[in-house]
This record gives sequence, C-alpha cells and structure tokens, in this order.
Amino acid sequence: MGSLRLHPGLAEEASAHRIRVTAILPGGGDTAFRADVSTRQAPRQLFLKPEHIDDGIVSCIEMDYFSVPQELVLRSFDDSDFSVKPA
Repeated sequence: MGSLRLHPGLAEEASAHRIRVTAILPGGGDTAFRADVSTRQAPRQLFLKPEHIDDGIVSCIEMDYFSVPQELVLRSFDDSDFSVKPA
C-alpha cells in the first residue's frame, strides 16, 4: 500500500525528465514462496505464473512512449476477489 502512495509524487517528479513510472500490482503468483507459506487451499488456477507477470511488465516497457501506464494490475482470469476459503 505504501508504494501506491509513493507512486504519484515519483511519477510527477520523473515526468519532468520524460521518465514513466508505473505501479505494478500483481495478483498472487504461483511460486515456490507461495507454496511454502500459503495456509489457504486456493486452487492453482487462481495464481499467475511468473512469466505472466513478466509479460505484463515487458508490455508496459515496450508501450508507445506517448502512453503512460500509471498502474498495472495483473490477476488470474479465474480470480474474482481472492476470497477463497480453506477447504
């Protein structure tokens, strides 16, 4: 949450130098870390693969310079609200 508060000021300062700043908000990632610490029994399809998150970031970087993506929110297509309860 702190990075979202930092983002507008940083974006404003950087814009004077033609630098784009994008807040990246990935949903849950299907990584070894998630498998080790997750206490929820959420189905794997609710979690993004790391390469899906990578693709979103690369898309922002490669975007036409005229566009400024302010936020990139990435979630699994099957994830509606991450309110999955343990079985």
